[in-house]
Amino acid sequence: ESVPGLVSSRGQEIGLKSQIVPDLQTTLVIWRLDFDSELVYVGDAGNTEAGRPSRRTGVEWSNHWTPGAHFLMDANFAWTRPRYSDNDPAGNYIANAVQKVANLTFALRNLGDWSGSVGVRYIGAAPLIEDNSVRSLGTQLIDLRLGVQRQKSQFGLEVFNLLGSRTHDIDYYYASR
Repeated sequence: ESVPGLVSSRGQEIGLKSQIVPDLQTTLVIWRLDFDSELVYVGDAGNTEAGRPSRRTGVEWSNHWTPGAHFLMDANFAWTRPRYSDNDPAGNYIANAVQKVANLTFALRNLGDWSGSVGVRYIGAAPLIEDNSVRSLGTQLIDLRLGVQRQKSQFGLEVFNLLGSRTHDIDYYYASR
């Protein structure tokens, strides 16, 4: 059976943005999103199907700091509570719905023709089944970027997963595996 591409959803958001501290932009947002149906990947069948209704609530905090012409820092954090909104004996956790994400980037710029940055990204653990008894592991990655500008051309070198962390892009858990 085909799955409808769009389902009804409702959302609310309230936030604050501040530039009270010199050279720092900070934003704090609290939000909620209700879906009439979650799209769920069914690995044993190899397809996506309409699932149960859900509610996701969360907090996001973003910071952009530029204390001078040569330094920049971005720090972003998100906490989410994703749950099915009906009560089912199987459980109310949404499989593969990440609950914590963070990104921290430090950049040097305007250093003559050169620039560079290092970023740390964290993606937290997630439930793999609805009762939350099996969870994926969190992921931490460090990325590096170096750049140079020569006349009207820009050249860059990016190294993803600088430390060679052994992580999974996504994890699944099924009774058949």
